[in-house]
Amino acid sequence: MEPQLKVLEGAEQQLSFLAREPIAHGLLVGIACPPPADIASASSSLLIAGALRAVEEDFSNLQNDAARLLDTVPEGFQAVGAFWTEPDGQMAKACSLLSATTSRQSITDTPAILACLGEGNGQPQYFLAPPMTQDRIANSEKKRVDVQAVDQSALWEAHVPLRCSLPVLLQIPTTSPAFPTPREIDTASEKVMQDLRSESAAFLVDSAKEPSCSVLVQPWDHEASVTGRGFASGGVSTSGKKGGGKGKKKAVVPEAQGEKNFDEMTCEELGGATEPSTHQKIPKPIRVTFLQRQSCSGDALRAPYLSSEPVASPTTLYPLPLSLDVLCIAPAAMHLTDAVRTLIVPALEKQLQHAVQLAQDHKRGVVAHLFHPPGVLFPVTALYPHSRDEGEQLLVGIRTHLHRQLGLPLDRPLLRSANALLSADAEPGSAEASTSGRLLDVHAGIRPSGIANGKLSLIHGSYEYYHYMQDRIDDKGWGCAYRSLQTIVSWFRLQNYTTVPVPSHRTIQQTLVDLQDKEASFVGSSQWIGAIELGYILDALLGVTCKVLNVSSGADLPSKARELAHHFDTQGTPVMIGGGVLAYTLLGIDYNELTGECAFLILDPHYTGGESLKAIQSGQWIGWKRGGANGIFVQNAFYNLLLPQRPQIV
Repeated sequence: MEPQLKVLEGAEQQLSFLAREPIAHGLLVGIACPPPADIASASSSLLIAGALRAVEEDFSNLQNDAARLLDTVPEGFQAVGAFWTEPDGQMAKACSLLSATTSRQSITDTPAILACLGEGNGQPQYFLAPPMTQDRIANSEKKRVDVQAVDQSALWEAHVPLRCSLPVLLQIPTTSPAFPTPREIDTASEKVMQDLRSESAAFLVDSAKEPSCSVLVQPWDHEASVTGRGFASGGVSTSGKKGGGKGKKKAVVPEAQGEKNFDEMTCEELGGATEPSTHQKIPKPIRVTFLQRQSCSGDALRAPYLSSEPVASPTTLYPLPLSLDVLCIAPAAMHLTDAVRTLIVPALEKQLQHAVQLAQDHKRGVVAHLFHPPGVLFPVTALYPHSRDEGEQLLVGIRTHLHRQLGLPLDRPLLRSANALLSADAEPGSAEASTSGRLLDVHAGIRPSGIANGKLSLIHGSYEYYHYMQDRIDDKGWGCAYRSLQTIVSWFRLQNYTTVPVPSHRTIQQTLVDLQDKEASFVGSSQWIGAIELGYILDALLGVTCKVLNVSSGADLPSKARELAHHFDTQGTPVMIGGGVLAYTLLGIDYNELTGECAFLILDPHYTGGESLKAIQSGQWIGWKRGGANGIFVQNAFYNLLLPQRPQIV
């Protein structure tokens, strides 16, 4: 029976981005689900979650190329097929790459999905290749098939994410004066792998539903019980013993179902029911922590002892930090012990091997990051050599490679360290809360502009709202342009273009003095600044260039509507408007090209109250404003509009 073929909504959009290069091929990744054991007539299913483009292949070692591609996807995902763009020569390359994946080496009963991009109406054409291995896929007879598009929730209804972070510090005895040899590093890393599979290894699995509840799994100690803590009545009882008085705890379920042991607890019971993010639709992962029993096993008593291993030549102990972080996708019905054995531990081992190789190549520590970039429906993993400079050419090259592999734009910083999902508790895809205590994105939820049939063009991403009287600075009457600048800098920070702090009034003034634009007496004063000065500051502090639009009067601002709409569509940065002794921040425009009507989304820095979203929105400190005779802008005043340009970086 043929499998059910499904594709997550949004995955084809990623395929379209990957197909922008005229010649491309790669792997379709997702999940192969076996048929339910209790339904004889049921068929298996193949679910496409996304794709990975092959970049700079080494055709002498396709297995290594395929493994490196799949290193970026969660453990539990696999290559379910291949894709290619015309010309036809790419099909053979794609099928060879698919055949080289580890999962295809032993698969003989699961067909593969093949997708050809760029034909007909531009939509992918799907084919089903019969079950087989190695290079026979490309030469096999392929059947044209339809693939059903399903919501992203279809993945998370049947699967649960688990995340395990493991900081590893290899203490490497070495005779090398600069950096340990590959053999010395391999010996130290093998000890870590042995620890992961030793009887003393334990994994604390925290519930994603109840933060205070957790289960301790010892997957390689067959004499140990799986135990839990913190579960309330109806979930887990902390009383009760079983078998020799070992104090094994039991899960309490409704009477109709009876009792069951923690050994039988599934991933679904600790996660999977949490509400996913409305933006990226990935539920909060179950957090898994590696522990190691330090006490002796068994009943035998031992005296403390100290061992000494003499070395033949002068030896130093070299510390090599490797920070591991893996995400696994487990079937909801999988037992926790099986999830640790078959997903968590293998994922840590593979990532450790990759990190060791990277450390040997670049002679420094390595850190793993999890990302969930826009347009990709699953979290991805990237390993970076330690660096204090995000602009280091080595890291730029690695990120550029990953951007091309995932079909991401090459002018947006989407895979920098600051983009990473910081902890297992962080909701993937959610913007980090403002560390300054200021409100984020205060325009969200306001009323429409009222422009009939207008085209809406808004800023891309998040910003912090800076306004009068913050930071215990009384800048009422003179600081509006300073506050607009701070809002703009916060946008660049939140989009991870920079880690430069939002400048204070004094820093802004001192920078202008250093640039010889102002006299030394300007520092500490209450003098205004305008759009031109803001451009100097953005260039000096962030390296951001700006365009300036000049408008002879406030009445003429609507004449710039088309240019402003183009700016928000292509750049997406906040715009500073200065003129008539006032400054505002422009966040968007609603423009009807046929009638010429337009409205400006104005963020007003002249607000002096507290951080109350209700007060800000109800008081019209953020809202749509019209131009023209009855608009917000002074009719006979000259205006400068500062349009910051996105840096073309990854």
